[in-house]
Amino acid sequence: MEEIREAALAYYEAGTDELKQTAVAMFRSMDVDGNGWISITEFENFLKKNRYSVHYDRKLFFEIDRDRNNFLDFEEVIIFFYMTQTKKVLCDGCRSLIKGTYFICSDCFCKTNNNGYDLCCACYRSKKFGQGHGPFVDNYSILLSIRNLLQQQQQEQQQQQAQVVQQREVSSSRTNKVRFINYGLSVGYYSYPFKICSLSPGKIGNGNLDFGQLDCNYEITVVVSTSFYC
Repeated sequence: MEEIREAALAYYEAGTDELKQTAVAMFRSMDVDGNGWISITEFENFLKKNRYSVHYDRKLFFEIDRDRNNFLDFEEVIIFFYMTQTKKVLCDGCRSLIKGTYFICSDCFCKTNNNGYDLCCACYRSKKFGQGHGPFVDNYSILLSIRNLLQQQQQEQQQQQAQVVQQREVSSSRTNKVRFINYGLSVGYYSYPFKICSLSPGKIGNGNLDFGQLDCNYEITVVVSTSFYC
């Protein structure tokens, strides 16, 4: 719990003014009698009123009550606030706060209409879970799987974008060649601004030119005088 407490305080201190105001508002909402302390009754009522009881219960009160005086001060409530913001979970086997590595039911994790099913190491080791759950994967493996999936999606998007750019370049190149041919036949010389192209007079006999008659290899601007005999 000490590790979570340190993380919670750092989360609060480094947070925005809006985040801090939200934390203060949560504390005041719990503190019904306004005495600056949260009793177990106030805590449980707050859980039920705000539907946190689906994920947390009275055991959490005693987990975060660091000085064991049966009341929560603001700093201790910050721990609960941090848990709600970062989705810290309780073990679905023993209902204790999961403080480190835990195991996730992959089937429940993939269902969007499901709250998930998570086990602490002790419950997973003793197979303390209900029927219909599994296979289980630890939380770090889940994160790695998500990262790999995102990287794969990013690579596929980059490949698709590269293909679109390539197709546009090919289309643009063909348009330039058509313009070049029309211009050359009409005035007796040609100016091609992107590539130097050679025409084979022996292939020009029917009054038509196709793309196969162009031989474009060099990136250069050139103006060449020539004649066409069609």
